[in-house]
Amino acid sequence: MMISRLFYWLIVISQVVIALRSFHRHPAMVIIGVLITLVVIALTENAYGRKQDTHYTPRLLWLLVIITPLAVIIQTLVNY
Repeated sequence: MMISRLFYWLIVISQVVIALRSFHRHPAMVIIGVLITLVVIALTENAYGRKQDTHYTPRLLWLLVIITPLAVIIQTLVNY
């Protein structure tokens, strides 16, 4: 669990760096990327919590599978 939270911090720090460098070129994309990244982190944390309680739903897994690549694509587009 600590390793995943360390990973979250790395994601948030990289998101801040990307936002600072790219906000003047693509402000809307940066804002959308930040929001989607925060949603992915919240969903992942929720999934870990539910997995420990054994109340894991397939809908949550599918949401993560769909939103995570979307966040990666948006971050890639912001850098171009």
